[in-house]
Amino acid sequence: MWAGKNRKPAYAGPVLRPRPERAAALTHISADGAEWIHDVVAVRPARGALPGRFHVVVWATEALDPLRRQMINRLRAGGHDEAAALKGSRWTLLKNPPNLTGDQRSTLAGIAQANGGL
Repeated sequence: MWAGKNRKPAYAGPVLRPRPERAAALTHISADGAEWIHDVVAVRPARGALPGRFHVVVWATEALDPLRRQMINRLRAGGHDEAAALKGSRWTLLKNPPNLTGDQRSTLAGIAQANGGL
């Protein structure tokens, strides 16, 4: 379903009010992270709304960056050499593991060993 430019709950109504036999088969709804979609889905018999992959990646990236910066600042304050390596690791952390280069795999292994929380 594409809600369009002026997204509103009313746009989702026809899609989320299918014929009774189709509504009974509805178990999950995949949608973006907009709050209004969750409000509409909450009144449906489906078990829940699942965010699309794009939004999951965006949310994970938004959570990862501040955590990585905190760790870099903590390492710098403690005089650790790992701060410089961790500073240049953003793309290594975000990249799909099968697409990592050999150097990026080594960097990721070092991060996992030294900075488990990240």
